[in-house]
Amino acid sequence: VKSMENIRRELTDLGKFAKQTYGMKRLEQINSSVVRSWLLQKEKLGYRTASNYLSDLNKVSPHLNITREEIREIRKELSPILPRPKLETRAYKNIDKLQVPERIEPAFRLQRDYGLRPGAAVSCRIVENPKNLHTPDGKYTHLKGNVLHYREKGGRMSQKVINKVTIASIQKNAQ
Repeated sequence: VKSMENIRRELTDLGKFAKQTYGMKRLEQINSSVVRSWLLQKEKLGYRTASNYLSDLNKVSPHLNITREEIREIRKELSPILPRPKLETRAYKNIDKLQVPERIEPAFRLQRDYGLRPGAAVSCRIVENPKNLHTPDGKYTHLKGNVLHYREKGGRMSQKVINKVTIASIQKNAQ
């Protein structure tokens, strides 16, 4: 429903622009140069927003004088011109300043530095013979030497070589 509302609003805006700028009275008259001009005249238009507009126009292109290939070409032309936001994640901003309780530091390090899922990071054990510790469903993550053995999403076993600082953190927490 919201998508249809967006398409209607964008088509109305495009139609008004085409009428005021080019004197066009029918949507069937709108071609690629009109669409390009319409997008470029918008203030503070970013590439993502323009791409969303073009995706919506793609859905109604049979009713306009523009093909999907022309829409694809407009997208390619606009890509180097329009600004793209710098991707930034809050998750890793000032991560070194983050205060983590000592008891969960090993799990935190395994998640942050090695990409383990929380369940695998929390269940880490140090063992000489990993088979002695496995439950029937093999849920435990175990460290043997400097190699961490763990289950990925989907149950596949995987392993990663862990640095000495993380090993020390795990050993300290295990005591």
